[in-house]
Amino acid sequence: MRLALFDPKFSDECGHEATDYIVLQALAPQGQLVVTPRDIRVTIKKLFLLDYEETEIEAAARRLAAKELLKFDKPHIADPAVIQLTPGTDDKLSRDLLKVTEDESSVLSSWKEELRAKYNDYPSITENLNLIEHALKAFMAQMLLRHGIQCVELLYPEEAKTRRWLTSVEGDILATLPKYEEFLDAVVRLEIPAFLRSADAKRRAYVGGLANSSFFWHLLQVDEKCSRLLRAVTHGIRLYIDVNVLYCLAGLDGPHLLASSHAMLSISKKLGCSLIVTSRSLDEFQSSLKAKARELEGRGQIPRELAKVAIGSLEEDDFISVYWRELAEKGVSIQDFAMERSHASRFLSSLAIEISDEHRQDIETSQELREQEDILRSFCRDDISEQVVEHDAFHRILVLRARGTPRYHASDAGAWFLTNDSKLPAYDRRAREQEGRINMLPFCVTSNEWVQINRPLLTRTDGSDEYERSFHLLVTQPFVRSLTATFSLSKAYSEVLTRAARYKSMTPQLALSLITDKQFVVTVGMEVDPLRAEERIENKLAELVTKLQDENAQLSSDVASMRGELSSLNSKVDEISQKSKNDIERQQVRARDLEGKLITETSELSEARRRIETSQIKLRKLKSALRWMGCVVLWAVLLDIATRMRWGGLHGLSKLAAVSALVVGCFGALAIPLGMKRTWSVLGGIAALASILGLAWILLNP
Repeated sequence: MRLALFDPKFSDECGHEATDYIVLQALAPQGQLVVTPRDIRVTIKKLFLLDYEETEIEAAARRLAAKELLKFDKPHIADPAVIQLTPGTDDKLSRDLLKVTEDESSVLSSWKEELRAKYNDYPSITENLNLIEHALKAFMAQMLLRHGIQCVELLYPEEAKTRRWLTSVEGDILATLPKYEEFLDAVVRLEIPAFLRSADAKRRAYVGGLANSSFFWHLLQVDEKCSRLLRAVTHGIRLYIDVNVLYCLAGLDGPHLLASSHAMLSISKKLGCSLIVTSRSLDEFQSSLKAKARELEGRGQIPRELAKVAIGSLEEDDFISVYWRELAEKGVSIQDFAMERSHASRFLSSLAIEISDEHRQDIETSQELREQEDILRSFCRDDISEQVVEHDAFHRILVLRARGTPRYHASDAGAWFLTNDSKLPAYDRRAREQEGRINMLPFCVTSNEWVQINRPLLTRTDGSDEYERSFHLLVTQPFVRSLTATFSLSKAYSEVLTRAARYKSMTPQLALSLITDKQFVVTVGMEVDPLRAEERIENKLAELVTKLQDENAQLSSDVASMRGELSSLNSKVDEISQKSKNDIERQQVRARDLEGKLITETSELSEARRRIETSQIKLRKLKSALRWMGCVVLWAVLLDIATRMRWGGLHGLSKLAAVSALVVGCFGALAIPLGMKRTWSVLGGIAALASILGLAWILLNP
C-alpha cells in the first residue's frame, strides 16, 4: 500500500525517484526522530523486503534535503549521517498513509452496503458479507500479484527471479478463491467482477493504486533504479490487435470497455504505435460473431417484452446482454445484430487501424505453424477451440517475424500482439522454454501489462486523463475474463428465459418473478452440466406453474368471498339509496309546503300594502274635507263678525271686497294647520294684505 502513491515522472534519468520515495516511506514511521542511514536500511528491509546500501540511502537523503523535505547533517566524514524529517514532510506522509488506509476502508464498507441492499432477501448472503470481503481480498491479492509479476517479466524476461515468480503463480486464479456453500460461492464469482467494473472514482483510485503498488514493488525487487522502465516515447512499434480487443471496440463487451479500449488505443497511437489488425483476426472476429449468434439463436428467440424485463436485472456486459439491449430498444433479430456488428470498418477507421495481410500465406502453409499449434494445444488441452489455436499460433509467428531478430528489452520490442487473454503469456513462456529462448521478450502483451508499462509516458503525451480513467478497467480486464469464463449470469438468464418463452401463458410479470429469484439464476449459471441445468430450469418452471395455480385457486376463493361481500355491500347501498329517495321525497313535499306558505304570505303582504294605500287616500280626502269645512266655518264666523259690525252702512261693492278679503285671509290662515305649506308660501303674503285691506275698508267706512 505504501507504493500506491508512487508515480515517477523521471525528472532525472538515473532511477533516483524510486530510491528517494522508498527512503521517505521508511522515514514515515519514525516521525521526527533523528535516525541514521543504518536505521533506514533496516526499516526498508522490513517494510519492502529490499536491501539498499547505506551509501545509496545517504545519497538519497542529500537529494531530499536539497528539496527541503528532510534535514541532513554529517559533521565529519567518519561520523554517521543524521537524518530527520521536516515537520511539513512528516505531516504530509502521515496524511497520505492515513488517506490510503481510510480510502480502502471506505471502498470496502460502501461495497458491503451495496451488497446488503442488493441481497436483502437472502440472509445467507447478508450474514456472510465478511466472507465475501475476504474472498475479494484473496482474489485481488492474486490478481495484483500476477499483474506485478507479468509486467516486470516484460521488462526483465532474463531475470531468474521473475521466472521463479511466474512459476509460483501458474495455475487457474479461480483455484485461489476460498470455498463456501454453493450460492455464496456463486455470489462471490458474480460480485467480484462487478466490484472491479465499477465506475466509482474512489474505487477506481483504490484498484489503480494497488496495481501500481504491486508493479513497482516487484520492479524494485529486480532493479532498484527501475532502469528499464520506459522513459521516452518509442515510435514505430507495431501493435497487432487480438479478436477479444476487437470485441471491446465493437461494443460487444459493454460501453465501459468500449470507452476504455478506445482510450488505450488512442493513447497508443499518440505514443507512436502503428495499430494493425490482420485479415486473419478479422476473419476470426466475424466467424466468432456468427457462431455466437447461431448459439444464441439455437437456444430460441425470446420475445422483446422478456428482453426488456431481463436488461433490468442483468449485471454483466457481454455479447448476450448487449444484444438484449438492442432487442429491447429496436426489436432487431440476432442475425441482424451480428451482421451489423461484424462490419469492423466503422471502428477501425476511427482509430486509423490498418488491415494487414503480411506473411499470411507463408505462415499458414508453414511447418512452423503446425509446431506452434501443437505447443498451444498441449498447454490448453481442451479449453480452447481449434480456430483459436490456429489464430493465436499464427500471430506468435507473425510478431516474431515482424521483429526480425530476437528482442530482449521492451523499449526495443518493435512489435507486440495486444490481447485480453491471460492464457497467452503462459503459452508464450512454454514456447520459449521449448525453443531455448526463455530470455527473449514475449510476443504478446495483455491490456493490463500495456497500460502499466506505458504509464510513465503519459506525462509526456496528451490524453493522459482519459488514459488514467480507463486504467483500472484495463488492468483488471484479463483477470475478470478468467473469472467470468466459466460463470456467466447472462448465459443463465438466456437459458431460463428461452425456456420460459415456450409457455404461452408466460407474461413479462411471470418472467420477472422467475429471474428475480437470484439464488435460482445463479445456481443455473454455476451448473456445468447442461442437462442438469435444463432439469433445474424445468423444475423451477413447474414449481412456478404450481405456485401460480395455487395462487389462482386462492385468488378465485378470494374473488368469491369478495363477491359475497360485494353483494352485501350492494344490498346496503340499495337500502341507503331507498332511504335517501324517501328523504328526498319528504324534503320535496316540505319544500312545496314552504313554497305555498310563501305565496300566501306574499299575497297577504300585497293585500296589506293595498289597504295602507287605500287608508292613505281616505286620509288625504279627510284632510281636504276638513280644510273646506274650516273655511266654511271661518267664513261664517267672519260673516257673523261683519254683520255685527257696521255692516248695514256699506254699499254692495264695499261689502263684497270686505268679505273677499276675509275669506282669503281665512284660507291663508287655515293653510298652516292643515299642512298646505306650499300654498301658504305663495298666498300667505297676498292673504295677509287682503285681510288687512278688507278690515281697514270696513273700519273706515262706517
